[in-house]
Amino acid sequence: MGLSLESRFEAYCDELVKALSHADRSQPARWYLKG
Repeated sequence: MGLSLESRFEAYCDELVKALSHADRSQPARWYLKG
């Protein structure tokens, strides 16, 4: 079937965090995205 919803969401988060281009913002951004 492909990737699960959770793994697709993780990949989406990874791409958004890469766009921030700042290591200190990585974890807070993940927390925000996951609500």
